[in-house]
Amino acid sequence: MRAQEVQAEKARGDQVRGRPATVNRGTTADRILALQSEAGNAAVTQAVQRALDSTSGTEDVSAAHTAGTGGVSAGHASGGHAIQRAVWTFNGSTRTQHVMGQNSGVWFDENGQSRTTAELQIDSTSLQHGDKYDDVTRQLHSSGAVAVSKRGTIPDHKYPQRETRTRKAVVEAQQKMATALALLNAAGGAPGGALLQALRSAFPLFQTATPQQIGELLPRISEVLRRVQAGLNSQGAQIALVGEASILDPSARSANASGAAGWVDSSTKDVAARLRPGYMKSEELPSMDSGRTGPINLREEGEVAWYVIHEATHRFAGTLDYQYSSYDHELAEDAAQAGLATVLDPATAAAQDAAMLGRRAVRDPSTYTGQNETQRPKRQENWYAMGRRALMNADSYAHFVMTATGSPIPRS
Repeated sequence: MRAQEVQAEKARGDQVRGRPATVNRGTTADRILALQSEAGNAAVTQAVQRALDSTSGTEDVSAAHTAGTGGVSAGHASGGHAIQRAVWTFNGSTRTQHVMGQNSGVWFDENGQSRTTAELQIDSTSLQHGDKYDDVTRQLHSSGAVAVSKRGTIPDHKYPQRETRTRKAVVEAQQKMATALALLNAAGGAPGGALLQALRSAFPLFQTATPQQIGELLPRISEVLRRVQAGLNSQGAQIALVGEASILDPSARSANASGAAGWVDSSTKDVAARLRPGYMKSEELPSMDSGRTGPINLREEGEVAWYVIHEATHRFAGTLDYQYSSYDHELAEDAAQAGLATVLDPATAAAQDAAMLGRRAVRDPSTYTGQNETQRPKRQENWYAMGRRALMNADSYAHFVMTATGSPIPRS
């Protein structure tokens, strides 16, 4: 079950700012090079080679992001110039203390090559074990700005493991959001390929929209992700790891009892908004400026990139919990259906497959129930009935970032 949370305030009058749709003329070698510089994706470097060697001079890199972002790769552009890149991971155990009091340390790529912090010219002020640095984009994906603390009682032998796991999740979330933003920026107003599939999976209203119509709303999606990135990189960002809650902490006790993976404490405005009957039924989008204060609270099951992104959109971009995704259920359903297809007669298998996919079709937004549903089939039905609400739905952003950067996409 996705992280339970008290709903955020629905602000009035925030309009979606569209940009004019542009013609998608394919991805030229120059655009691939620009994407490599921005996204730092190893697969994009390989796409440079294919694009520059092709007779047409164009190459579709919409699926390039599905490869990992670690390691060293090289593409040889025309004229024999080699383009090399690496993603370096910081090993906190190698940290040393300089005479000037500055921390240093060693970074490794997946092939075991090493560089010092000084050699990579990285600011060493707040480095944490597991931070990653891309030497093409010069982007540092770090949890160093995030203060991690306890909420409740956590055994001493468990806390270091939980903090390490959480910081790793923050770094992964940062890295994946950077790649997703680069892909959105490179879409040219008309997304295609795997990026388009991820958008339609995470924001079901896009199922019936053209790529150009979707392109008009990409600036809003990008803005939410930029706010989350900036928030997690800002001094004052906080994550509280939740243990056994004190009797004096009713919010944490309630969350633990409900099985919530994470939450951000509600503000007075949040509580007031919930008192307005049917406020979640409206398709008027809340303002991104209504983000909350205080830490992101995570229980053990929430210490993964999906939940970090989900909760951070509440904290820094004012998203709501219109509906949690049926992502895990649909992937399991896909696997089960594939197995049944090998033992059922073709007609029965085809009928079951059609029925399964029919449940994943976009629904009339007026059928949205006005609250996050936790039980199937209402949970799945509500997901496909969100309409424009999906553009400010926390789980839609986690779903999008993960699937846009390589996680499998449920069939539709």
